[in-house]
Amino acid sequence: MARTTALALLATASLIPMAQAQTTYHVGVTSRTFLGGDATYDWRGAKTHALLTTIWYPADAQASETQQWVGDAEHAFATAGRADRDAQLWDLLCYSPPEFPGLTQKAIALSSTDSTYRAALRKSADSHCDSRIRAVFAIAPAYIRLTRQSLGEISVPVEIVAGAGDPILPPASNAEILAHSIPRAKLTIYPGGVAHYTFLDTCTAGGKSQNPGLCVDAPGVDRDAVHAEAAGAAVAFFDEHLKR
Repeated sequence: MARTTALALLATASLIPMAQAQTTYHVGVTSRTFLGGDATYDWRGAKTHALLTTIWYPADAQASETQQWVGDAEHAFATAGRADRDAQLWDLLCYSPPEFPGLTQKAIALSSTDSTYRAALRKSADSHCDSRIRAVFAIAPAYIRLTRQSLGEISVPVEIVAGAGDPILPPASNAEILAHSIPRAKLTIYPGGVAHYTFLDTCTAGGKSQNPGLCVDAPGVDRDAVHAEAAGAAVAFFDEHLKR
């Protein structure tokens, strides 16, 4: 059986379409009560017998923000910015990527109807270390659902490339976190408007017309040149780490 020696990963299956990628978030605010009525807790004379907490969070794009106050609004002693009380949480996982429309909805349906799929989900936190993989070259990868502890246990060489103009998986919250969490990982960020789908195949004129979100790059971006540079980096990386 052929031995797998390398893995190149192109993370195009992100869960936010380009049209819906958020770089500025609306703000939601809510209140939660913890340890309410817990007789075993030392309340030290507090009358509420509960821990009352205000939680601020990224909200859905439809959120309607209003002025918030510290204390009673009529007798507030400080302002607390604008937010939408109890707004719907902005959920990264509620959107399907444009190249796989309906993917998220299908996954949700399978989790309810397919026993094999549910069994796989239960194993999602297991280790998937594969000794056959000796090097990883990752292109625009996602940080979703990965823990820093598990990333810190990766021992094979890893190189990551991403685009500075990626609105789908911004490097600061994806590629950079991965690179800083994986021991000895190398990171290259292509500057300017190089985006998530710049790494896909160069499209025809028809493709650019029918699906500009996947096919049209920012002004000044040469997709073919980016491909050539990334491919050259991948070849050099695998030559260095696999030809031993």
